[in-house]
Amino acid sequence: MHTLQEAEGLCGPTLILCWKPALAAANPGDRILVGQGTYIPASVFLIDKDVTILGGHAGILPSGEIALDPFARDISGTPSILSGDDALSAFIVIDGVSEDGRLDGFTIEGGRSPDLPSGASFAPAGAMTIVDSSIDIVRCTFHNNSSGSGTASGRGGAVSVSGQFDDDDLLTKSAARFINCTFHDNVASSGGAIAMLERGDLVNDEPTFVKFVNCLIYDNRTVKNVISAVSAEGSGGAVFIYEGAEVDIVNCTIKSKKGIGGP
Repeated sequence: MHTLQEAEGLCGPTLILCWKPALAAANPGDRILVGQGTYIPASVFLIDKDVTILGGHAGILPSGEIALDPFARDISGTPSILSGDDALSAFIVIDGVSEDGRLDGFTIEGGRSPDLPSGASFAPAGAMTIVDSSIDIVRCTFHNNSSGSGTASGRGGAVSVSGQFDDDDLLTKSAARFINCTFHDNVASSGGAIAMLERGDLVNDEPTFVKFVNCLIYDNRTVKNVISAVSAEGSGGAVFIYEGAEVDIVNCTIKSKKGIGGP
């Protein structure tokens, strides 16, 4: 078990000071506990190991001390917030995680992706990018994230999920399962809440797969210009499914200006 608030001022509101050491120290199957606070990375929160990261730990006090019950959790009462501070894009990157990865009990907000990276055809997701990974996202709330601007088409206001080409030029599969999650008030040119992207070769490659279970997805939208919020255009106010990506939706409520759609 590793904690991310071991001493006041060491991790504090700048979680990046402990994020990398905690992941470096963790072995596959380990748990990382995160206490109450709003955490803003210097650049990105990278998850590249099969670990379980648990937010909302009431057992980790704001002072950094450990409570009598170090495993006590209260996700709503002692929230752990990962924030892009209305300035950072795709500030959570999940890359190379297998079936045993889990991110549980976080509020994820304030991701902004207005511009095209060099050589890219569209802006990255506002908050989270899942690449070449299979991970469970559990009891997380995504809100107030955006991707795209008047000059850059953005896909995935909160999240994008895609594979990655391997050494044989085949696209590896990404699979994400969102369980008991909430997406609201996210916006993008396509996929107000989430975008499921390239499948690649329809014969040889594996499709991107996303499963939603007991999720609430509402008030996400697509607009032509994210910054000025004019002209409701685009595809998938809630979910954008691109070129053969697959989705499974179980016991969810979806309500957006535009519904599930493709390109």
